[in-house]
Amino acid sequence: MLTRRQFLSYTAALGAASAFSWQTYQYLNGKPPVSINRVGLPLGHLLRDGKLLSPPTRRYECNTLILGGGAAGLGALWYLAKHNHRDVLLAEGFERNGNNAAYTSSDGLKAPSGAHYLALPSKESVYVREMLADFGILQPDGSFRETDLVYAPESRLLYQDKWVEHLLPKEDADSKRFFDLIGRLKQAYGNDGKKIFAIPIALSSADETWRKLDHLTFKQWLEQEGYHSPELLWYLDYCCRDDYGQGIAQVSAFAGLHYFAARNNAETVLTWPEGLAHLSENLRRHAGLQEGWQWPSENRIRLEKPASVNASAVKIKPLSDGRIEVWLRDNVKGETVAVTAQHVISAMPLMVAARIIESPEQFDLDIPEYAPWLISNFELHSFPKEKTTANSRGTMWFTAAKGWATL
Repeated sequence: MLTRRQFLSYTAALGAASAFSWQTYQYLNGKPPVSINRVGLPLGHLLRDGKLLSPPTRRYECNTLILGGGAAGLGALWYLAKHNHRDVLLAEGFERNGNNAAYTSSDGLKAPSGAHYLALPSKESVYVREMLADFGILQPDGSFRETDLVYAPESRLLYQDKWVEHLLPKEDADSKRFFDLIGRLKQAYGNDGKKIFAIPIALSSADETWRKLDHLTFKQWLEQEGYHSPELLWYLDYCCRDDYGQGIAQVSAFAGLHYFAARNNAETVLTWPEGLAHLSENLRRHAGLQEGWQWPSENRIRLEKPASVNASAVKIKPLSDGRIEVWLRDNVKGETVAVTAQHVISAMPLMVAARIIESPEQFDLDIPEYAPWLISNFELHSFPKEKTTANSRGTMWFTAAKGWATL
């Protein structure tokens, strides 16, 4: 028979073992360390609040000044250099190649922390195709180099406690009718002979029958056309928020339809381990960009090859003689430098330009607020174990057995 003393001692031992096991479990299965890279956030807030406008300590003159070192700025630089305009200064800030081309690496393994792919360019995207041809990605026969191509993995959605193919929860009559329309719009042309929906959007048809949809929200148009499926509306709203930072209640009907109808082959994309940084580095190399350039002692800047400087624009002022005065914050020394240029290309986000260009209303920079992106990367040491059946596939995909998963 179990004595009272034995019962109490066994109970205490069991409690201690349980506590130890729970503490051990928590220790061994704790949350992974998380680091957040807030590149540009402090400087952006100072710029927003007008606290970076200290008087210039030095003044320079130059031929061409590009403000912004992202895809737009580097693309402009590549094109100018290719056409023998090399007296160009690039003010690219402290974030190499811009945040869309940001990436991270660990033990030699790269993963994008910005944009991770480039959709196959349409025939209207002549400059993108020219760029890809220069890099050897677009072949002379019009095909793309196989090592740069990947078939986008199928997305899956947890819907009503079940994993379903694609992000559209289910195909119903409304969704079938909508995507049948999109299929026709992909091949449709306006009365001016241009595609109704093209990339770049500037090459889309000016046919007023379709352009007037810019004055109607996507949600209003969907209601007018009789689309009421909750699953379809959720999916369309998700896509708009993902691409435009706003949902169907804010995005115009033209923009909403353009998202789907302007893309010809959405299943195949161009991608690289480091994302768009691969293209950005090619742009720098083909432009012959000088790295680590220093401000000269003389007032006039003359460049035989394009040069980059770690500086951020804080003020842009058009002058009466047609030149443009730009105040740059030297991000190394923290002082302000004034540069007067014959030509200025503003390749920065419009929300930034609206805050530093004098009289921004002249340039139609009254833009709505939109949501920022947050890219999360997780380093995986092995494939997770998951239950599968003969007719099922995994619900996640990874780049390598020890690799990165990007959400």
